[in-house]
Amino acid sequence: MNSPTQAQINCIITDLELLITEIENNPDLSKWVVRMALKSIQDKAKKTATQAAQTTLYLEQRALLN
Repeated sequence: MNSPTQAQINCIITDLELLITEIENNPDLSKWVVRMALKSIQDKAKKTATQAAQTTLYLEQRALLN
């Protein structure tokens, strides 16, 4: 796994940890806020997965050309 993807995964993990901490410290946190935070994290995870798949495909195609 290349480092930009690892950095993105670490960012997603950090986001989840921060959200969990916020929920634990503030049980009255709005469901809307939690939902929006989770949606943002989900979008970031999907983008990371798409980029990783595209990178893998690109590397496979380059290997076939060589």
